[in-house]
Amino acid sequence: MNGTTLAPITVLLMTLAFFGCSDGTESQAAIEITTTLETAVDSIENLESSIPVLMTRARIPGFQIAVIRDRELVWEAGFGVVDNEDRGEVTTETVFEAASLTKPVFAYAVMKMVDRGEIDLDGPIVDRLPVEDLEAFLGHPTDEAGYDHDVMRRITPRQVLSHSAGMAHGNRTNVYSLAFDPGSDWKYSSDGYRMLQILVEEVQGRPLDEVVASLVLEPLGMTHSSMIWRDDFEAVMAHGHDLFGRPAAIRRRHQPTSSASLYTTAAECSRFNLREHPDSGEMMLRAAWSDLLLDDFASARRLIASSVDAADEPKSPDEVGWLLDYLTAMERPVELTDVRLRTVAGDYGPRHIRVQDHELVYLRDGAGLSAHRPLLAVSSDTFVVEGVPGFKLRVVLDDNGRAAKLMGLYQDGRTDETLRDD
Repeated sequence: MNGTTLAPITVLLMTLAFFGCSDGTESQAAIEITTTLETAVDSIENLESSIPVLMTRARIPGFQIAVIRDRELVWEAGFGVVDNEDRGEVTTETVFEAASLTKPVFAYAVMKMVDRGEIDLDGPIVDRLPVEDLEAFLGHPTDEAGYDHDVMRRITPRQVLSHSAGMAHGNRTNVYSLAFDPGSDWKYSSDGYRMLQILVEEVQGRPLDEVVASLVLEPLGMTHSSMIWRDDFEAVMAHGHDLFGRPAAIRRRHQPTSSASLYTTAAECSRFNLREHPDSGEMMLRAAWSDLLLDDFASARRLIASSVDAADEPKSPDEVGWLLDYLTAMERPVELTDVRLRTVAGDYGPRHIRVQDHELVYLRDGAGLSAHRPLLAVSSDTFVVEGVPGFKLRVVLDDNGRAAKLMGLYQDGRTDETLRDD
């Protein structure tokens, strides 16, 4: 192999330490190998020599990699074994469980349905679900004491796909509840994806594996990928391993799960990542939204600017203004005086604003410590919450210049308000 420089690159990895583990554990060393390869490699030659060393250090029995440069797959390879006992070699054809990398594939299928007018990105999900399916998902009737159906009706596909719906992730209560008002914060959740799966299957009238195959896998030529187990995987499937290197039984999933059931290879994942570059203003704004959540502000700014000049579906300045406000506040927030900070700070029902180290922080009842978020000023009275591009807070003053209430402003046009407590 030559020593051609690969930066900037995308590195797609499949490791037996991650996918297919029966206990779901992840080795810290395995995380380090991913970080090392994504940030330190500069050539294929370096990869070939570094990977075996890093695998030994991280105790990873098998490893598969695909490298993308300039929107082309430039290299793919397999290292190690599929099973520590049988010692079969990992090749480029070895199939792995993609685990949560299933989510972006499912999200892409949903967005294809949005483009076709089959799903409203900002419409309530539960309104389109059969009651029996919703109750099976919740684990109780919709009239269960303590269950707030009105709040659940506010959850949209956009919020689910961006993990801003406040839904559970392995921490359900007896009566289904949310961690925060939909759209007002961020919390990783597989539950939301599973609820959205019910809607997708209801609209399409067929199981999710068939939907994903027809909308994503087949058009992209991902012939070695599937949302459910296939008999031809038997001879090429990698085993998961625990932290002691013991192989786990292969999971043969016969029911598709939007959050975790994809079987694939690193090279096939690259085909998904190499899908058509967004060329419409709408697609550029969606990509910019994702970049904002990843704090990649430079890329987000380029995409927002390009969306205005796009040949297809160009966006108006008003349409991009919301994201530009968030971006500007994150990069260069308006500086407020200490007097102004103290004026804004206070308790507003379930919402709370505090001053910490001469900066504002936003908290909300019921969201836990993870809900502490920096509050950054767009103007003297309007703020964005870090990590939540689709939500703003506006402080309304009374005639005496005292903060009287908080208004919640949502990108879809909704508003709400909470009065100051004192």
